[in-house]
Amino acid sequence: MTEQCNGIFTENSCPTKPLFDVSVFAADASARANHPAVSRFHETTLPQAQSIVRTGLERYGTNKAAIAFNGGKDCTVALHLVLAEIEKSYRSESPIQIPVVYFRSRPQFIELEEFIQDKIRLLGLSLTIYEGDIKDALFRFKSDFPDVQGIFMGTRCKDPSSRHLSAFSPTDPGWAEFVRILPILNFSYHDVWLYLKEFNIYYCKLYDDGYTSVGWEGNTVRNEKLRRVADDGTVKYLPAYLLEDSDDERVNRE
Repeated sequence: MTEQCNGIFTENSCPTKPLFDVSVFAADASARANHPAVSRFHETTLPQAQSIVRTGLERYGTNKAAIAFNGGKDCTVALHLVLAEIEKSYRSESPIQIPVVYFRSRPQFIELEEFIQDKIRLLGLSLTIYEGDIKDALFRFKSDFPDVQGIFMGTRCKDPSSRHLSAFSPTDPGWAEFVRILPILNFSYHDVWLYLKEFNIYYCKLYDDGYTSVGWEGNTVRNEKLRRVADDGTVKYLPAYLLEDSDDERVNRE
């Protein structure tokens, strides 16, 4: 399915080049701005995501939309994209009013849980948490928020079972009825990090300690591709944004 938002197509066009010049993250502002990957991001990838958010807000407003947030890097990008667009479109001194929901299906890292609460507090938002099976949790959310029709999510096309999705994807038959709004569907792994680093976004500290993808506490470890051993035998892990091959993003998850 192909939709068009303000002249920008929103079909799934999943990035195919996994290798990335991570030196861009250490470059000075001038060199970074002239890097082809950074230019492409600002000229194409980011405007497409912003357009999807604008279209979602035009369709549903803040009273019929919600934001799903689980503390991961992708959700953090989606959260900030939506809030930035709300700030532009709804210029008001009153606090942003849009439901933010966390579906917690399994035990999570304490660092991630602390980050979620801290992030929500710093942004002045209110968070609703649903425990247990995600399908059941969505039905409970629908019951509690019957007016919500669209949910902004941080899904990317490289995520499992996501290659068939488009920017506006209804939930599957048998699930609570929502439209999944996916502004970063076509972001690559390194696009996520370009956004977080370019805009100096506060993210979970697990990503600075060798975690490239965070599932839940029982299936996620540090990514061995980022493991380094010093001459004295000391082991350390590089931050997630220094992973060169995005195909290795999820090798740390069972």
